[in-house]
Amino acid sequence: MDSDNNIVNSSNVALNDDGSFTMYFGFEEACDQITNRVDTSPDWNFLMRIYRPGKSVLDLSYKLPKAKPVEPFVRENVAHPYDYGVDSTAYRVSESNTYIQKHLKKAGINTFTHQREMVRVDTQQVIRENQDTLYSSAVVDVSEGATITVPSYSAYSIVQVIDMQNYSIGAVYAGESLSIDKNDLSYGDYVYLNARTQPTSDDAAGLEAAHRQQDALLIEAGSARPYTTPDIVISDE
Repeated sequence: MDSDNNIVNSSNVALNDDGSFTMYFGFEEACDQITNRVDTSPDWNFLMRIYRPGKSVLDLSYKLPKAKPVEPFVRENVAHPYDYGVDSTAYRVSESNTYIQKHLKKAGINTFTHQREMVRVDTQQVIRENQDTLYSSAVVDVSEGATITVPSYSAYSIVQVIDMQNYSIGAVYAGESLSIDKNDLSYGDYVYLNARTQPTSDDAAGLEAAHRQQDALLIEAGSARPYTTPDIVISDE
């Protein structure tokens, strides 16, 4: 989605009196000038990133509240991809295809590629990446099943599994494995892996430990078919 209003974080959030915050999803035409608002597209979903997560996040006891519908400020003249002949599935798959193609220029199917330095603006792959972790990515063919394993580690280490409609279908933490197949996906036979690894300390030794953890991330897949861009992908020509 082409929008400059697509994120709320610690630099721009407006807090409630009790320290919590309330998010609003929708275009300005529907929400007016309400604070903590991000733009949406048809059949949207959202992702909440928690930096330096506490115990309740790591042990999965924290549950993100569900979004609730509210009465829009105004309904007229709100543009959607549908207005231009683009359905929501094609929109999401096209975005995923962009990231997949970028990865495949650096590594093949079922193979991780790693960023070895801390994130900078000129190297980040998505808007506002974590500043305290190293990133890795992979495209995995799950048509015959695949297992993702993250070895035990003394700092933060996670692999997020994202399908071709941008749905997060799983997260693999240090010391865990996750097996998936095409039946777990909302579309297609491929997933995009977004891995983050935190150095164990702020010195060279901590960075080297993170490199070893990145190299130990394991993909075991039953197939490695070449990726082909789906027919529904929107051409940028």
